[in-house]
Parts: sequence; structure tokens; C-alpha cells
Amino acid sequence: MDKQAELEHAYQMGYDCGKNGPNTTNCHFVIFSRSEKTRAWERGKRDAEKARPAQLKQHRAQEAR
Repeated sequence: MDKQAELEHAYQMGYDCGKNGPNTTNCHFVIFSRSEKTRAWERGKRDAEKARPAQLKQHRAQEAR
């Protein structure tokens, strides 16, 4: 896997963690083997947590219909 693909994977795993909670896949130790990958994971987690309130609001609006 090239460096860009590794960073994208780390970001996606962080996003998954922020959206669905931690598990053995999205928090696997290999993701944190380099500081760049750790930062990408943290950015993904942060992005998911920012998106979550908007998604919950949209979900609640759909349930009210």
C-alpha cells in the first residue's frame, strides 16, 4: 500500500470509529505505527464527530414524519 493509500485508510478507520464507536478494526495498532497515520486517524474521527449532530438531527426529522 502506498503512503497516500495508508493515510486514506487511517482517515477512514478514524471516521468509522467516530461514527460507530471503537472496535478491533478501526483502532488496530498498525494504524498508529506512524505519526502521520495517527494524525489522519484523529482527523477522520473528528470529522465523524462533527457530522454526527447533523446526522442525528436529520434522522429525528425523518422519524417525526
